[in-house]
Amino acid sequence: MALGYYEASMLGSLPGYFIFFRPTIPFLVFCFLLKRPQAAYLTAAVSGIVVDLIAATPSGFITARWLLAALIIDMVQEYAITNKSLYGSWLLVLTARLFDGLMIILTYIIFNYLMGRLFITEPAVFMIPIVLIDLFTISVLFLAVTLLTKRFLTFIPFEKGRYGS
Repeated sequence: MALGYYEASMLGSLPGYFIFFRPTIPFLVFCFLLKRPQAAYLTAAVSGIVVDLIAATPSGFITARWLLAALIIDMVQEYAITNKSLYGSWLLVLTARLFDGLMIILTYIIFNYLMGRLFITEPAVFMIPIVLIDLFTISVLFLAVTLLTKRFLTFIPFEKGRYGS
């Protein structure tokens, strides 16, 4: 809920480059990396509902977008990513952000051309700093969990006898 509140109300009033910090998608990826898909789907749903309810501008069905992004993250993580690596987490964030961008474009087309209503999107150039900050955020989360809990491996230790040799 706090993520949705942040993205719906505080995002527009932040100074400088903080407007590009969108923590929901990196947090969804982090939940899937920790094998907590229920928490990810619940976060996507509750945060999306909060954004849809309190956003001052039309948010473009963000609940559906985030739930679909969570589903895409889940499918890519299940069928395409073979390990829990930093590169895999980057791929998940990039995939989710790309899918979310495509959903925004689709919403723009539906609102403006098919329904004749006004739906204003951010400039496409904003996606570059958003993606870079997403990559930084997931890197910090991933490395913090790795250092504090040793849950993920950042390298493969080649110890004698570890892999059957």
